Amino acid sequence: MTQIAASAGEARFADAFGPVTLSSFAQNPSGAHLFRVQHEMLVQLMARVVSSTEGDVRPESALQARTALTTLTTLLPVHQSLEDSLVHRTLAGESRVRMLAEQFEREMVPLGAEVAALSRRYPVATLILAAPRGEFAAAASGLFSRLQERFRREERDLFPSFDRAASGATALSAVA
Repeated sequence: MTQIAASAGEARFADAFGPVTLSSFAQNPSGAHLFRVQHEMLVQLMARVVSSTEGDVRPESALQARTALTTLTTLLPVHQSLEDSLVHRTLAGESRVRMLAEQFEREMVPLGAEVAALSRRYPVATLILAAPRGEFAAAASGLFSRLQERFRREERDLFPSFDRAASGATALSAVA
């Protein structure tokens, strides 16, 4: 990876998961844009894990997959914690949408556990490398497909309500 590409990736990471971004957003959520950007970054990590391990797995590609999986298992709980607390708080007054948010929270528990289990099953790159051909990629791909579908449903079914509620709260605080 070139230095420019690495810098762009680091800047994108700071924009989605950096401490300044997270604390500012937690204090004043203005809509689901940050969650969408985080979803995009998490999906890119998932794609990197799978693409690095399809076909013949070499030591470098096993290391790339393990590094991406480590980053994913670190960032996914950060994302979920922020999303759960802010969406729940923002939508607390709307019972129908709050129940939908709670459903999405419940759905995420087993998916998060499966990601953690995959990470524990392959804690180092050498175990990914030693796995039978295609085994790791198949396990990761199936899990990540379900996780991505959950992200898509959340973006379609929940985020529009969060956007409306957050923009209304921002407008009310500006008037006050």
